[in-house]
Amino acid sequence: PPMILEAAHSPSLPTSTDGVTVSVSIVDEKIRDVTAQLHFRNDGAEKFETVPMKRKNQGLFKAAIPPRTDGTVVEFFITAVDSGKNKRTWPNAGPDCPRALYQVTDDRPYSGRPVHRIILTAKERAELVAIGARQW
Repeated sequence: PPMILEAAHSPSLPTSTDGVTVSVSIVDEKIRDVTAQLHFRNDGAEKFETVPMKRKNQGLFKAAIPPRTDGTVVEFFITAVDSGKNKRTWPNAGPDCPRALYQVTDDRPYSGRPVHRIILTAKERAELVAIGARQW
């Protein structure tokens, strides 16, 4: 199956007016026959939207996610299929695990300071609250 490498999204801190570009490098012995798709949804949505990723050069593929409202958590993943119908998914997570995530924010961090964000789905936040409420 194709190997999906160097997955990234830009901008890294999108605002509600930003579309987000997802890019990946794909390696395969017959790279010209590989197709890739981007799957994405807002946190809590049942179904993923799917768009084809466009080949920008030999192994670079890109696709865009339209702007989302402030505070929205977006979950996404990529699939690639080669001419032999071999398929790979990135990240390779089970159906009960979130895929890659980013959060839309109109709050800009102060310049010159490091920014660390922990992005959780609503399901993960609820689980964290439940763990904190346990009697240890």
